[in-house]
Amino acid sequence: LKGNEATAGTSSGAATTVDNARLVKFYHTAAATVTLLTSGGVQIGNTTVDAGVHYFSKAADDKLFASAGSVTSVGFGD
Repeated sequence: LKGNEATAGTSSGAATTVDNARLVKFYHTAAATVTLLTSGGVQIGNTTVDAGVHYFSKAADDKLFASAGSVTSVGFGD
């Protein structure tokens, strides 16, 4: 791990790079929608995930937000 678990932002304005992580652990107890944005705030895409743990690969400066849940930065290739 590279950082502490934190509540995911729930809008593009609250999106975060999650400590500039290239791999992000996402967790929630129910289905949630996760959205990935470029550093400039342009949407790359989104997906709905089931409850549980999921991992997302991204560029260090890409931002992420979700309809609910928690995110943690994970060491990957560093």
